[in-house]
Amino acid sequence: MLSDRARSTAILNRHTRAGGFVLLRRVGGGGQADVYMARPAGGGWRAALAAIKVARPCHAAGLHDEHGWLASPAADHPGLSRLYSRQHGGPGDLGYVEVPGAGRVPFLALAYVPGRSLADLLARRGGRGLPPCLSAHIAARAASALGHLHRRLGIVHQDVRPANLIVGPGRQPHVTLIDLGVAESLGAPRRRCDYGARGYLAPERLSGAPASALADVYSLGITLRAMLGDQPAPPDLADLIRDATLGDPQDRAAAIPDMAAMLGRLQIADYRLEKDNAYCSWLALAHVGAARGVLRR
Repeated sequence: MLSDRARSTAILNRHTRAGGFVLLRRVGGGGQADVYMARPAGGGWRAALAAIKVARPCHAAGLHDEHGWLASPAADHPGLSRLYSRQHGGPGDLGYVEVPGAGRVPFLALAYVPGRSLADLLARRGGRGLPPCLSAHIAARAASALGHLHRRLGIVHQDVRPANLIVGPGRQPHVTLIDLGVAESLGAPRRRCDYGARGYLAPERLSGAPASALADVYSLGITLRAMLGDQPAPPDLADLIRDATLGDPQDRAAAIPDMAAMLGRLQIADYRLEKDNAYCSWLALAHVGAARGVLRR
């Protein structure tokens, strides 16, 4: 029997078929799935790229859940992943790919989003972090997407962290929140497990409390702190991080009752920092070249 690692690398070969798509190369992955850049079979180089998520062992249910959330018309938001067929038409979004030694493994086809994960950008910066104005911008875009999930879809993401934010090129880059594989319904929660990455999980989730929007507020606050690295936080962001990461959810709710309140404070901080700090364009040079390189390889 193949190990999890062997199962994840068995389909790295170019031209492997996954339903109506041809895999090009692996571009990322986590505990639940490996992600591959792909094109529609027979579509030629002009065809829109796809991101194919291939489930790892025991994680097929998360892929089916994510498909269900994203198939809803209420899921349309510029900061969320989109099913390939909803963005470009063409092949089916959910299917199976043959993995040697593992059999038929489910895959999910999403519209490909150019850019790099926030985790990758932070790793490249070391402990220096990102400029505060850029950090506030990224966090605000994430808060907008999370607020949409809470209000329109009635779900909590549960795994907000730098690896699940894709940052595009530009001075004020587009930000996409990805991976709804462990998202949970706010109205009818099913899970009591502490899904998500340790260090980003709200304390109440570790004690088995049901999912709530306040847990995403906490995780986004930790993500914002991670973006700033070792540098001192400007007062607006320092106050926001403190309030968003309060250990007691009741205290957190009193300070930031929902994601809309967090978004409002982030937008104010973003405006003030942008007005006072001209040094927000370093990503325009470094990241535009990186994003174009991703498409050429």
